[in-house]
Amino acid sequence: MAIEIEEGQLTIGSTIVALADATARAQAHLCRVPNSRELELVATDLADNAFDSGLLRTFIRRVCRWGGYAGVGGRVLKHNEPAVIRERFDAAWEYLRVGDPGAPQQALRELNRLYGLGTPSFASKHLRFMAPACCPVLDKLVARTCGYSLTAAGYGAYAADAQIVAAALSVEGIRNPVRDGRWLAADVDMVVFSTIQGWDCTAQQ
Repeated sequence: MAIEIEEGQLTIGSTIVALADATARAQAHLCRVPNSRELELVATDLADNAFDSGLLRTFIRRVCRWGGYAGVGGRVLKHNEPAVIRERFDAAWEYLRVGDPGAPQQALRELNRLYGLGTPSFASKHLRFMAPACCPVLDKLVARTCGYSLTAAGYGAYAADAQIVAAALSVEGIRNPVRDGRWLAADVDMVVFSTIQGWDCTAQQ
């Protein structure tokens, strides 16, 4: 079952969450997985510097460490030429920068061409920081729980649904602890993941 909003409730797989609880779910993710906003700023700097190879190496290592498997970053950097890595990230960014509805799916396909990023999970983690407005993270846990195929098409479907939920949360005026103002697809993903994991956080809301 995909994520969806209906009658003031958010459905995540077989779990139903009151919209007002999205704030706490996102906060729980912030508590368990720090540096998310910082990495978004790093990604912005990376794009502003035309995906400089040195900055890109650092970004890949940090994203993979954020994702819990730092070794993935080492494999990506070891088995792909720097110029090829830069080419693929630049191509992904071109899709995301234009912002067409299919951009997340097309951007994922570009990163999937790199050794070590051939599946949605860690490729989408990079996209999540490059374009948080439209890109969530699709890993095996989210795919299995919510019924998205672990493919580029499945990622495109999840990204589209996350954007719809983000817009609804923004319209409802639900407080977003991640950033001031509206919700983004990446923020919805934080709600989804922390809900699936059953995370809680006693930090001040």
